Amino acid sequence: MNSSICPVLFIFLINEPACGSEKGRYKMRRYNMSWKAKTVPVLLVAAVVSFVFTGVAESTVSDIEYYEDAAAGLLVNIAQLSAYMTLPSNGIDIALPGGQAVQTVGDSVGVTDDTDTESADRTDSRTESDSAPDNDKEDNTSEISTPSEPVTGDAEETQIPVDSHPQSQSLLVSKNITVEYMDAEKYTAHSGPIRELTYGRATDSTAIDLEHGQIRNLTELSNTEVYHAAQNAPTFGGVPDGGPQVLIIHTHTTEAYEPNYEDGYYDESFDGRTLDPGYSVVGVGAAMAQALADNGIGVVHDGTLFDEPLYNGAYSRSGERIKELLTEYPSIRIVIDLHRDGIADGDTRIAPVADIDGQQAAQVMIICGADDGSGILPDYLDNLGFAAAVQQTAEQMYPGLTRPLLFDYRIYNQDLGNYNVLIEVGAFGNSPEQARYSGTLMGNALAELIKG
Repeated sequence: MNSSICPVLFIFLINEPACGSEKGRYKMRRYNMSWKAKTVPVLLVAAVVSFVFTGVAESTVSDIEYYEDAAAGLLVNIAQLSAYMTLPSNGIDIALPGGQAVQTVGDSVGVTDDTDTESADRTDSRTESDSAPDNDKEDNTSEISTPSEPVTGDAEETQIPVDSHPQSQSLLVSKNITVEYMDAEKYTAHSGPIRELTYGRATDSTAIDLEHGQIRNLTELSNTEVYHAAQNAPTFGGVPDGGPQVLIIHTHTTEAYEPNYEDGYYDESFDGRTLDPGYSVVGVGAAMAQALADNGIGVVHDGTLFDEPLYNGAYSRSGERIKELLTEYPSIRIVIDLHRDGIADGDTRIAPVADIDGQQAAQVMIICGADDGSGILPDYLDNLGFAAAVQQTAEQMYPGLTRPLLFDYRIYNQDLGNYNVLIEVGAFGNSPEQARYSGTLMGNALAELIKG
């Protein structure tokens, strides 16, 4: 028997209602003093065995529920959480635009402590902190990764979706999708308003107009140099034979959207992060991946957790995972690190939106890094040509969908793969439906670029 399951069996045998629920979460009841006197030693053994055999760090224990006896409650939660982190998650259907559904299956992945020193060539200029959600302004989405060990999962590969798009099943591989139900009804307080805003073209000296779209140049390169580099779009030569061409990954895997968008307010108790793909960037990645597959483009969508339970060091961990996947799938040429932005104006959260074919979409911003002279990004101008081509294709197909492309001294693991960009789909003020719709549109645009 797998030792990681022992804590679950201990708890189940003692009190079978404690394990399993229709929403897939462990729920514990309050226990009287006689129960605690009999079972606290058993739980202590269960917790110790679980930690020894699973290697899950103490930092995974969070959101401890109230118990009459704090010590008993802590032991119960340590045992249940450390076991839960090692068990495969259940499948869940993610609703997509048009009534489609994506079924995801994967493993929950534990994360080690951030203790190692990150080498100079992995240093990122994006600032990471433990606070959530992201509070980046439109012009400043910067984050910096700090050292950590790489973490990956060995989840079973699954083709998604199972029933909705049988013609594209063989082109889409979903890996390591962690699923945990989130009750959106918990977050209905009116802490502050949400304001919809459509971003148009920039008008300052950093703006570079393209035929379709625009670049904001925050580097020391002249606008003329950047403009000419942006004209060098790569040629992919049509629908390729062989393995997948695109990898979609999420460095900040738990970034989420507003769960109760319709009432026009946000609840400040919601920290903007969730393991429920129905509300997170993982669902957006699933929509983008499905659109690529439906257009005949092979794609790998990886949902490995990099920012949970530890946020710092996410870029280091995702970089290691990207390298593993590029080795496993050498046909991959394009890497998309898909995020959601955080835009606020005081206490008001901004939802960047665009009307596309009569439906609201979350506006999208592409970010392309520039080398700062260190040589970490030797092919950054080629990558800029790709990023500009993605934006121009999206703008030509869906006018207003994108915000100006951000070109700045950032890394974001963009030294990995032939072409590698970070895409911010909406912000924490947007609804998950708006974001998933944009995921589909961006998948269509990327497929069009690849097919030429």
